[in-house]
Amino acid sequence: SCIRQFDPQLTTGPEDTWVAVYRSNNNLPSVMRDDFFDAMKVATSIVPPVSQIPGKDLEVGNGVTVRKPVAIGRLKKNDLISGGKWLIDCLRCSLKKEDQSEECDGGSEHTEALSVCIDELLLQYLKLDNVNWEGAVRCKATLVSGKLLATRGFSEVETFSSDMATHVSKSVDTALEQYALRVVETTGQTTERTLNILNLLG
Repeated sequence: SCIRQFDPQLTTGPEDTWVAVYRSNNNLPSVMRDDFFDAMKVATSIVPPVSQIPGKDLEVGNGVTVRKPVAIGRLKKNDLISGGKWLIDCLRCSLKKEDQSEECDGGSEHTEALSVCIDELLLQYLKLDNVNWEGAVRCKATLVSGKLLATRGFSEVETFSSDMATHVSKSVDTALEQYALRVVETTGQTTERTLNILNLLG
């Protein structure tokens, strides 16, 4: 339901992991994983079209209002190539790239919201049983999200495949090095997520 609040046209499969990022009370992005989505369902009707104001509350029927995510991301089984790969095929953010802030991870609310999506999706992947890292997670990235993936141990793909991925996870050592650098550079919840990822990678 949270994903349809962001865009009613989005769909989900049985093995998909979605992450939705909201504005918190201190106006910084915060995360709500899809583990909690069922508890947040307040109506069964499809969300009607609404204004695209970031973080705007939505009327979902029966007089009930819910918050709209400012960013979403999806991790899914990659059925388009063999080898048990996973694909981050959706990273969307409604915040403006141009609104810069030194207090935000990556220099803007837009990059911070996408960073939260990426890190939470990688956390969910690393919590699966018997996971590999090198070459196992692929991503469809933009110019903005591609830079964020590079600071998390991803590299550009050498050849394009049918999944249209642009980036792929490199060696564990590279990811550990990149996330160790992020521990030094970040604060608060971002540092906590980074430490959790380092723990699971190690």
